[in-house]
Amino acid sequence: MKKRLQLMNDEGFYVPYVLVVAFIVLSIIATATTIYSNERRSTFVLLEQLESETLVQMARVQFRKDEMHKNSESGQVTYDFPNGTATIWFNREKDDIIFLDMTITTESGSVFRPQARMRTDE
Repeated sequence: MKKRLQLMNDEGFYVPYVLVVAFIVLSIIATATTIYSNERRSTFVLLEQLESETLVQMARVQFRKDEMHKNSESGQVTYDFPNGTATIWFNREKDDIIFLDMTITTESGSVFRPQARMRTDE
């Protein structure tokens, strides 16, 4: 009978304190791990958004340089950049306004579908 787990000794009551402290420490570790995982995912999504917006700007500048919109009323053009691909479908709405429907694909495989109107300033 003396070999049973003793919850009390001459010094006091230890096991419940140890269990509470262990529970608090494990809860803190689990919470920190979850927060870290969420922050990594959030950072990945923000970097993908930044990369896709950069590709949109690069595609618009290249489209304006190529001046394809001067030769036809509508069409499609694809640009390959180091960090992804941009496909633009364009359609002239007015004499000086072009509607751009873009598909942006980043290197990691994320796809974005922005739309924009561009003034030709002819």
